[in-house]
Amino acid sequence: MAYGSGKIPKVGVTKFIELEDTPDSYSEQAGKLLRVKSYKEALEFLTRVFASSTLNTLERRARKTGVDWDAAYGVAWSPDGKYLAIASSEADAVEVAEFTGDDLVRKVRKTGVDWNAAYDVAWSPDGKYLAIASYAADAVEVAEFTGDDLVRKVRKTGVDWDSAYDVAWSPDGKYLAIASGEADAVEVAEFTGDDLVRKVRKTGVDWDGAYDVAWSPDGKYLAITSYVADAVEVAEFTGDDLVRKARKTGVDWDTAFSVAWSPDGKYLAIASYAADAVEVAEFTGDDLVRKARKTGVDWDGAKGVAWSPDGKYLAITSFEADAVEVAEFTGDDLVRKVRKTGVDWDGASGVAWSPDGKYLAIASGNADAVEVTS
Repeated sequence: MAYGSGKIPKVGVTKFIELEDTPDSYSEQAGKLLRVKSYKEALEFLTRVFASSTLNTLERRARKTGVDWDAAYGVAWSPDGKYLAIASSEADAVEVAEFTGDDLVRKVRKTGVDWNAAYDVAWSPDGKYLAIASYAADAVEVAEFTGDDLVRKVRKTGVDWDSAYDVAWSPDGKYLAIASGEADAVEVAEFTGDDLVRKVRKTGVDWDGAYDVAWSPDGKYLAITSYVADAVEVAEFTGDDLVRKARKTGVDWDTAFSVAWSPDGKYLAIASYAADAVEVAEFTGDDLVRKARKTGVDWDGAKGVAWSPDGKYLAITSFEADAVEVAEFTGDDLVRKVRKTGVDWDGASGVAWSPDGKYLAIASGNADAVEVTS
């Protein structure tokens, strides 16, 4: 995010500060002359301004493209923000790269039939393990990241994981939720260190085309999308069951793909591919109450949603629109701050904020590319 330039007075000199090329959120105040008494106060002022400023551009910091990232779909930051995990479906590959600030330096890459159509990756909360879903391999695995390798700890494969699309760790790192599209199933398994022990499994028409799973920040609820059922639901995980609390289905959620909880657990963002729509709904405990919805060509093939760590912004990818955007959630609207579209974002899919909220990782499946912007 580019904030322009700042003119700062010398220490002990009473001057004025003028900020140039600043984001819209404070352009009016930045255009004024702001009196300060010292360099220290000037820096304090700038810190306050930058901390509260809004994102108004996405500047590329690193980009990888080519056969190694053929049909890149999934991206996930390690909890410390140092590494980016990438799943590339057509390359049948998973890799971990270190983000240096201006490059993605590969640390390890796994490829082959075991990762056939690798689609999603998720770090455990402690950053020690990487969960991987490979939909053509009908497989889910957990591997330990050693810094230069991914050492397999457990792998599950077979009809129960037919077209495994998504994996998500519970906030305490104890459980792994799995969505398997062709199995029409969602399950929660306990990770013991060397096994995934099933605790609950739901299957049937209600989960037809199960696609995405996301834990609430407190680990109490699991949000689920099912793209054939055109449905999104929230279920309470009791330890051995998933008890439905709210479910929405119909044309508004046509081909519901991605779902993401706001950091405070109050809101749920939903991307519905065939409805060309993104919405934010408030979870009340027994219902999903719509607060904002965007639909139309700009969200053609809405694919991915991700909240910024402060819960202020929502990043959105639209596969058919070849676009990524960041919108500010005001409580009852999604106000666009920046949008990128074109061949570089052809088939934009996976999107993820770095833990500090400074960077955005984007996977574009048709462009065979992964990039990091700020």
